[in-house]
Amino acid sequence: MTRSFLFLLAGARADGNSELLARTAAEQLPGGTGQRRLDLTRLHLPDFTDERHTGKPPRAEAEDETLLRRATLAATDIVIVRGVEAVARPWTRRGTRRRAAPFSRSGPSYQGE
Repeated sequence: MTRSFLFLLAGARADGNSELLARTAAEQLPGGTGQRRLDLTRLHLPDFTDERHTGKPPRAEAEDETLLRRATLAATDIVIVRGVEAVARPWTRRGTRRRAAPFSRSGPSYQGE
C-alpha cells in the first residue's frame, strides 16, 4: 500500500514556525509518498456540534467540509500541525488568543493554568 500524508495546518501565522517544521518533515518522506496540505485557517468550517443523537436529519456539507472529509479518508497518515501555545485551547475557540505571559521568559512560570 502506498502511503499518503495529509498535513492539516492550523498555525496562527502563515509561513510560521509550525508550517516550516511541517514542510521540513514532508521533505524527509521517501520519494513517491503522497502528500497533501490543507490550511484549516483558510477553510470555511462551522464549529463542530455532535448531532448524531438529536433526531435531526443530517445537514448538507459545505464545500470545504466535503474537501476535508475526502482528503481525510484518502490519507493513510494525518499530521496535525499546530503551535504549542494552541494545544490547550479547544478547537472551537481557535480565534481567541491565550495570555502569552506564562510562556515567556520574563513572565511568571507556567503552572498549568
